[in-house]
Amino acid sequence: MKYLNCTAHLCLALVLAFSTYSTVSASTVYQGLSDAPCPSAAEATTMDRAQSDWAWVCRYHSENLAARNTPVDIVYMGDSITEFWQASAPERFSSSVIDRGISGQTSPQMVLRFQQDVVSLKPRLVHILAGTNDVAANSGPESFADVIANIDTMVVVARTNGITPILGTVPPSAVFWWRKDFDPRPDIARLNTLIRAYAEAHNVLLIDYHRALRNAEDGLGPEYADDGVHPNRAGYRVMEATLDRGLATLPPH
Repeated sequence: MKYLNCTAHLCLALVLAFSTYSTVSASTVYQGLSDAPCPSAAEATTMDRAQSDWAWVCRYHSENLAARNTPVDIVYMGDSITEFWQASAPERFSSSVIDRGISGQTSPQMVLRFQQDVVSLKPRLVHILAGTNDVAANSGPESFADVIANIDTMVVVARTNGITPILGTVPPSAVFWWRKDFDPRPDIARLNTLIRAYAEAHNVLLIDYHRALRNAEDGLGPEYADDGVHPNRAGYRVMEATLDRGLATLPPH
C-alpha cells in the first residue's frame, strides 16, 4: 500500500476539503459550475445555506439580473441595518437607489458578494456599512485588521470599476441582544477609530453614524432604536440627514 506523503499543512487541507465536501454534498442541490447556479425558491428551502451559500450570493440574484439594464446611482451594501433601511424608508429607494443589505452578515461575506451585488449593477456610488456583526463574531473569529482589510478590498474593487465608495462608521450599541455575554462598546469604538483613519488615509467619504446616533452611554437609545441595535424610523432619519450632508460634498454628476 502506498501512503500519501504530505506536509502537515497539506494533510490538514486535504482533511478539511474532504470533510467540507461530505458536509456540503449532503445539503446542496449544486452539481458543479453552472451558468445558472442559484437554486429555485423551492430548492432553497431544502438547503443548508450556511454550508451551500455562506455569503448568500444568491440572495439578490434575480433582482440583480432585472436591474442590469437600469442606470443605478447608488447601492447600499451592508447587514441588517442596511437591509431594514428600505423597509423603514421605502421612499428613499428606487430602481436607481438599491438596497443590498443582508441581516446578520459580516464584512468577509460582503466581500464575497460584492461583485454580484454591487459591481454588476455599475452604480455611480456604493455605500458600505459593515462591522456590527464582525464585532459580534457572527461568522467566526476576526481581528480588527481583518475587518479593515475587508473594507479595503471593497473600496479597491469599487474604485477599480469606476464606483465611488462611501464608508459609514459602525452605529452605536451598548448591548447586542443576541450576544449579551460581552459589552460591544469598546470594540465598536476601536473599530470606528480605525475606519475613520482608513477613510482619511484613502480619501474616502466618511459618514459618521456613530457620532450622530450615540447617547451619553455610548449606546443607541430608545428614541432611535427599539432593540438597542437596529434604528427605528427616527434613527434612520438621523442617518439619512447625516448621509445627505456628506453626499452634498461630492462633485456633481
